[in-house]
Amino acid sequence: MKLCQKIRTQSGNTKILKFQFGTLGEPAVLELIFKNLSIKQKELVTETDKSFSIIKRIMESLQEKEYILRVDEKRYGKWEVLVSNQHGLIF
Repeated sequence: MKLCQKIRTQSGNTKILKFQFGTLGEPAVLELIFKNLSIKQKELVTETDKSFSIIKRIMESLQEKEYILRVDEKRYGKWEVLVSNQHGLIF
């Protein structure tokens, strides 16, 4: 699974930028969040077969990189994906 962004340069050529991930689980978690914006960390644990502490670390990393943002409340809020398919991302 690759996460990329297609951009058009000033000369009109298409260039593909790859997003840098610190762990192998980040693209999978980002894809699950993109599909379900109200997904909980416990659900991510069951979907990815990773421990809760790893999911928590991945979520913190994605927030620091400004790929995702928590909107509204902690308990009933939703995730906002700041990199989206409108930018040509490929999952």
